[in-house]
Amino acid sequence: MGHLLVRLSLAQVSLSMKEYSDRGNTNEFHVYSLKNVAVPRWISGKVSGDRPPPCSYNTLTLVDTRRAVMFGGNTKTGRVNDIYVMTLDGMNVNFEKMKKYGPWPKKRSSHAACVLNYDQEYPQLLMTGGLDENAQALGDLWLLSVDHGMWIKIRDHETYLHRWRPSMSCVSCAEKTASVLVFGGVDKDGHKQSLTTVLEFKLVDNSGEVPEWIMDDAVVLGANSDRSLSVFAESVQAVEDDGVYFIPELNKSYT
Repeated sequence: MGHLLVRLSLAQVSLSMKEYSDRGNTNEFHVYSLKNVAVPRWISGKVSGDRPPPCSYNTLTLVDTRRAVMFGGNTKTGRVNDIYVMTLDGMNVNFEKMKKYGPWPKKRSSHAACVLNYDQEYPQLLMTGGLDENAQALGDLWLLSVDHGMWIKIRDHETYLHRWRPSMSCVSCAEKTASVLVFGGVDKDGHKQSLTTVLEFKLVDNSGEVPEWIMDDAVVLGANSDRSLSVFAESVQAVEDDGVYFIPELNKSYT
């Protein structure tokens, strides 16, 4: 059963999926309310729009304070590559299915995604890996302009991305730079990985058009956690910004 949690404003939203029982998938929608209640509680909100089918192993990624993007997953008919933009209104939610045009990622499940430029103009969804329709590991990297519904393929068949069920987090995002950490997962041969990869991005202006994130560098750190932390800290220090970068998993900050 897929069970995904994202935090939107002061409510925590669970999209766990229920309607069919053939695979144990569901498409229920529940809100765990932390706002204006004496005791936090679960609320079954009203769902409108293009409700997704029951699925599992999809991603649901927060892109601003009221929207999240759902991509891919495993459904009754197999793996899909559909996109749904979820908008929260109080305890209710609306889903809008994005129309497909132009380049588009393959159908997949067990992939990873994160957002660049959270809660700012032109949020973009970064997505990698997963299993295709033939249960083969994918090694591509895609960037979605959430507001324009356009995908850009950044990399294809990269060895350091060839895995499924990895984790991916944007661990620092300055005005024009971002660092993304990809960790773990299972490789194409079915072996669990402790590989850590840092992807560096920079924002490029396009002569008055929407600015575009491009990948500037990729650093594969390997399995040595002390060395990984040291190299990653150095990469964060190199970002030209005076902000503080926080890594929740490590509970450490770098300034």
